[in-house]
Amino acid sequence: MIAFAGGGGTSVYDLQTDSLLFKDSGYLFVKFTSDGNFLITNNGSTFNYAGISIYDTKSWLKINSINLSLDALDISYDSKFMALGVSSWNRLKLDSSGIISIFSFPNITWLKTLLVKKSLHVYHVSFSSDGQYLAAATSDGVKIWNTSDWSLFTDITIGSDSRAVTFSADNKYVVAGFTIGGKDWARLYLYNLAINKIINSYLLGYLRDGQEGGDVPTCVSISNDSKYIAVGSMGAIFMLNAKWNPTSVSDNSEQKNNKIISPNPATGEISLNFEIENTTSTIINLTDINGDKIRNLFNDCLPVGQNSLKFDISDLSCGTYFIQIKNGEYEYSDKFVVVK
Repeated sequence: MIAFAGGGGTSVYDLQTDSLLFKDSGYLFVKFTSDGNFLITNNGSTFNYAGISIYDTKSWLKINSINLSLDALDISYDSKFMALGVSSWNRLKLDSSGIISIFSFPNITWLKTLLVKKSLHVYHVSFSSDGQYLAAATSDGVKIWNTSDWSLFTDITIGSDSRAVTFSADNKYVVAGFTIGGKDWARLYLYNLAINKIINSYLLGYLRDGQEGGDVPTCVSISNDSKYIAVGSMGAIFMLNAKWNPTSVSDNSEQKNNKIISPNPATGEISLNFEIENTTSTIINLTDINGDKIRNLFNDCLPVGQNSLKFDISDLSCGTYFIQIKNGEYEYSDKFVVVK
């Protein structure tokens, strides 16, 4: 089956017979559950103001209809949970807080609210196919929760705004698009869940005159064989070769144990220990939490193999910073905290 949502409503067709199976007035949003047993569509012409309807795909009877306002929705792969995101701009809200909540499915009973924050915009929510994680792309970065107890697994705040997030088919990686504050540029980041680190990134482009639009990534999809990443933006469609390894910074045991930067937290000096796999120039930059470069630390060739460098950070204020190591076409980032 294939479902369409558009100006004429929601339609479902049998791909083998090319026959119409179902038609309803809801449009702008349509989604099958992974087992194909249910179809979710919105109740009217405006997705974030109208709520949703749930249909049984065996009988095409409406089994539930709710008037919850929403801006983002996903159903877990076992069809037990529904995640809803509501932005602070939503007209049905009585205050200015963004909310991400969990409901049972398909009976739609509230279970838990994961996040409530003033002026938060929720753009996208996504469950991993193994059911272990839930990710949300928000105006406050990407949040990932453990679904076993709904505890926060990690908080990726590379940029001020993330509008797209998804998991790889093997559930080892998260891919998220960010708009980086201050520099007005859009990047796609690859995140390794096992080592809890960003392992690679792609520069997609720049915003148009610093305004909304340009190459802001608004949707992302990974091929089932994890070889390709497709990115949709407000200005273009990108097809990328997926590079899951830290590449120029090898995925050795030190890096897996988060020991590239030491000490961490740090005070006056940090040591970087990493492995280089090619002899092209290595650039090391120090950036703030928004991705804005504070200064260049190193720009020269290094020998292939393990390298160790030390840098003075005594002038930095307390807070969170990133080290970006670029070698050839590849990039690796690591986070550290300065304390006094």
